[in-house]
Amino acid sequence: MSGKKIDNLTISVLVLFVFVLLTMRIVSSREEFALEVEKPSIPAELADWKLLGEVVIPEDILKILGTKAATLGEYRNAAGEKIDLYILKSSGRRSTIHSPEYCYLGSGKNELLKRGKYDVSLDSGKTLKVNYLFIQIEGGFQTVVYFYTANQLKTHNYYKQQLFFILKRLKNEPVEGCLMRVAKFSRNNDLEPSLESLQPVVRELVR
Repeated sequence: MSGKKIDNLTISVLVLFVFVLLTMRIVSSREEFALEVEKPSIPAELADWKLLGEVVIPEDILKILGTKAATLGEYRNAAGEKIDLYILKSSGRRSTIHSPEYCYLGSGKNELLKRGKYDVSLDSGKTLKVNYLFIQIEGGFQTVVYFYTANQLKTHNYYKQQLFFILKRLKNEPVEGCLMRVAKFSRNNDLEPSLESLQPVVRELVR
């Protein structure tokens, strides 16, 4: 009797394993032939920050990302402070979207001082939880706030976004997602004030 139970359990595990493999192949094949999405546009203003200009992303970086749908803009406020807005967009190739942490720390030149989650108060009265990184870079510090989107979904959770992608692709339904990242440079170790100053920027992005 126990042998039969073991056999049934083994068969169930094998069936589940095969199903997962087939699902991954189906999703991967659909991603491979998905149409490229348009390059995301960036606003001329973000709260008190005005666009200085768009930064050209090198072609070799775009090849690594596997898409040309990436935009980087520089902004400045009246106090002379600068922020960068980076939007990476994808439709079929969910693997294009990734955590900014890899880009900042991959070179080995920057030091991650702190990471965590931060609640941003929205105009609707609700809050949006976002991720933040506080990084020491050459000449100062950078506060990075980021979150993910997939159609109407907005989340700090990368895996939630990826699951949304997979389910939509399995249903053969259209899906577009983004990595939204805002980074502020400062010469002082001022994480909390920097996070507060980026709240209006995030509110503008999710409107």
